[in-house]
Amino acid sequence: MIHLSNSGILQDSEKNIEVDSRTVLVTNIRFKATKEALSLFFANCGGVVNVVMLTDILTANRQGAAYVTFANEESVDKAVALSGTTFYSRTVKGTRWVQILLVTRILLYWC
Repeated sequence: MIHLSNSGILQDSEKNIEVDSRTVLVTNIRFKATKEALSLFFANCGGVVNVVMLTDILTANRQGAAYVTFANEESVDKAVALSGTTFYSRTVKGTRWVQILLVTRILLYWC
């Protein structure tokens, strides 16, 4: 919800930044993998709060990527360390979502 007051918008922005800092983008996921299986894969890293599997907007087919949000930022370090390991017979890659956002903003600024 967007508030009309400056403080409300600032609070929403701060909350988004805080959630983004606890989120990992995981790529090269097998299409048949479930949110539950992915959550279990990252369970040793710390508390998994949410898993969002990316899907095609028109076909609803899975894209082989997901956002995994953790309870704390320390879990993100452990999750990123799992890059290069095997999940459902595929080598997955985990990247901090905040890093992707930063690079995107820089590229948009210069374009």
